[in-house]
Amino acid sequence: MVAFDTTFPADSLEFCPTVGYQDILVCGTYNLLEKPHSQSESGGVRSKATQTRHGQCLVFRTSPPENYRLHQIQAFDLPAILDMKWSYASNQGSPLLGVADSEGSITLHEWREQFLVQIDSIRCAPVDTLCLSLDWSNRRRLGGSDLGSLVVSLSNRNICVIKPIEGTGLSVIDTWHAHDHEPWVAAWDYWNTDIIYSGGDDLKLKTWDTRQGFAHPTFVNKRFDAGVTSIQSHPNVEHLLAVGRYFVYFISTSAW
Repeated sequence: MVAFDTTFPADSLEFCPTVGYQDILVCGTYNLLEKPHSQSESGGVRSKATQTRHGQCLVFRTSPPENYRLHQIQAFDLPAILDMKWSYASNQGSPLLGVADSEGSITLHEWREQFLVQIDSIRCAPVDTLCLSLDWSNRRRLGGSDLGSLVVSLSNRNICVIKPIEGTGLSVIDTWHAHDHEPWVAAWDYWNTDIIYSGGDDLKLKTWDTRQGFAHPTFVNKRFDAGVTSIQSHPNVEHLLAVGRYFVYFISTSAW
């Protein structure tokens, strides 16, 4: 067993899927700092407590299996990190990491020689809104050059779709109200990237079709007794989702 103190609580772990870089591991951390209420001389509360969220992206290289060691090669500060995902494609052939942070922004970081370098960012919500999750649509196109699109869930109950556009960078192309409470997760159907799944604290799993607009979901699953916190479309088996709340369901979408 290998133990490493991340200092702040670890919120996301992702191994790089790109061939030749699969020994690279990133860890995103989240730390909430709450300043106490300030008081007037008479003892009354003068202002509300304020919250600040800080985080780091820690980058490791793993040793050969017989050593089971982590070697930290980089750490850089960001607002608190709630989710990270590696793209399965890149225009330059280098690994590309998307990061969702606590100040409404998505940042892209490209692997250059031995380090991650930030190459782009976009604010997709006000600074007091958390980007709760993100997912790339190109999971089944490993090694290609099509970056596809990003779907991001937001603490203001919205979901947005972001597309990297050559020459202009990241652009928000759609935003819509998706859930009655925080949508903890949004994910693509990797077999049909016109389809987006989302899950939230309203105990619902929803399906959205980009071809039909986002006024209404195309399907709503209400069979959960707790908030839906994770969704993963199986990259090798069509019509199979892993859906998590406090334990994992496996759902066949072919029966919908």
